[in-house]
Amino acid sequence: MCRRPVLNEICSFSNAELILYLRDMETLNPLQLEILKLFRNYENESELLDLKQALIEYLSNGVVTEADKAFIEKGYDNSTIEQWRKEHNRKK
Repeated sequence: MCRRPVLNEICSFSNAELILYLRDMETLNPLQLEILKLFRNYENESELLDLKQALIEYLSNGVVTEADKAFIEKGYDNSTIEQWRKEHNRKK
């Protein structure tokens, strides 16, 4: 199970689904090619899942870092979050 719920779908890719997804892409960038090289050398399902988890954690950490930067740049703090929590923005 992924540590970040948003990425659970990526964790659930089977090998066949991943291959089909990549085959549908017209071109692969250098990062994607390196990842493919890593995946072709796994020895068992456990190693594959470990590699997937490491990639997901790396990518999600980048998202968190960018969100933190935006938070600081916009001057948000805990009181901002508390204010958002109390707002009622639902559409009727």
